Amino acid sequence: MKGPRMVFNDEFKRAAVAKVEGGRTAMSVASELGVAVELIYRWKKEIQATSATGQTTIKELEAKLRQMRKRAERAEMESAILKKADWIYGNSQAKD
Repeated sequence: MKGPRMVFNDEFKRAAVAKVEGGRTAMSVASELGVAVELIYRWKKEIQATSATGQTTIKELEAKLRQMRKRAERAEMESAILKKADWIYGNSQAKD
């Protein structure tokens, strides 16, 4: 039975591929990082495909969209809080 699936971020993948492109073997990089050598080859292929087209992948765009939606939601919440605080502060100033 396999253990939990590891998730590696783009920075980690790019660093691994950079080591291979710097002259090290995929096998040595894989053993250093504790990943399967197949992953190194897959990451290299993905990065080269992205670099060749100059476009970001759908996964990257979806991740960025999720991040932007979270930011927008937080900004709306902060705006609502500030409006309530302004209303409360404005009403208390009127009584003084």
